[in-house]
Amino acid sequence: DEEALVRSNLTLELFKQCVSLITSTRSRMDVDTEFSLCVLFDSAVCVSDLTMDAGEFLKQVNQLSGFERFERFDLSSVMAVLAQKLTEVEAKDAKAPVVLRGILLYARSDIIPSLEGGEWGAVGAD
Repeated sequence: DEEALVRSNLTLELFKQCVSLITSTRSRMDVDTEFSLCVLFDSAVCVSDLTMDAGEFLKQVNQLSGFERFERFDLSSVMAVLAQKLTEVEAKDAKAPVVLRGILLYARSDIIPSLEGGEWGAVGAD
């Protein structure tokens, strides 16, 4: 319905502002911080490579639209995407210590995420 679509777009715009604030703050604190965008469909999908260009990253974020409807969401796919990104970062520079932060902004109030394939401990063990 139209009211739900308006609410969804408002939520997405608020999320964009939140990501912009986090990105701007983090890139000022450490200019070597890399960003990558992961979007939630039925599962998590990484839609950008790692970049230190905060401006380019925020352009990608601001191009997002939220018109799709989904019946389910597998939360374990988020951990799989983070594990993939961690492997990429470690392959670049195996000597440097790596810190990978994932920020999940979730607003599908009508969908309870599932955790297929095990408990949180099993998902995060990789």
